[in-house]
Amino acid sequence: MRPKLLTRCAPLALALALSTAGCSVFRAPPPLTPETAYQRGMAAYEARRFGRAAELLQTWADAAAGDPRLPDGLYALARARRETGEHLMAATTFLRVVTEYPASPRQEDARFGVCEAYRTLSPKTALDQENTETALLYCGSYVEYYGQTARSDRARIWVAELRDKLARKSFEAGMWYFRRGAFDASVIYFQRAATEYPDTPTAPQALLQMALAYDRVGYKEEAQEARARLRQSYPQSPEARTLPPA
Repeated sequence: MRPKLLTRCAPLALALALSTAGCSVFRAPPPLTPETAYQRGMAAYEARRFGRAAELLQTWADAAAGDPRLPDGLYALARARRETGEHLMAATTFLRVVTEYPASPRQEDARFGVCEAYRTLSPKTALDQENTETALLYCGSYVEYYGQTARSDRARIWVAELRDKLARKSFEAGMWYFRRGAFDASVIYFQRAATEYPDTPTAPQALLQMALAYDRVGYKEEAQEARARLRQSYPQSPEARTLPPA
């Protein structure tokens, strides 16, 4: 009976031995401290492993109140978020650098980062333009504060694009009403496009459509005023050239 007992117990003894040995080899990793998260996060950032960098740097930032490295660390976190396509989170983190650390050397970079992130979030004209308006605010602010820097020309181009997108949004709303015969309502949107965004390519189009809308409802004086405004403000525009001589 003893040989059979030994045979039956051998597998159990072997399993226990392996389990005991495994405990010494496969130990649980030590807990991730904020300092370790920072060091590993920055290393991942430098290695362009942005997803891992964002995860680690966020862990560090959540526990880093008062740490003098926060401006640089948050900036790296924001850029990592941007690289992973998390543009809204990137914008929020860039904005923390701007608002919480106004004396940081990262101010210009962070302000440009907010501008760029919201510009990326700006949707097609047919959609809600809240992010476009926010992008215009921050890109305009960047140009105001850093108008002589290397990136200011790019920001100015973006400001022009964003303004024209908002003008197009209003113009297309006017056209929606115009096509449905709601000419009085269409004038409101054409007027807004021409008045609030006079420096855009859409403005002369809006003035011409405003004149046509006034024609449809028999407001001759208002139609003449819209055409006169178009001739005076945009004499070289294709829309002005289509008008008969005054």
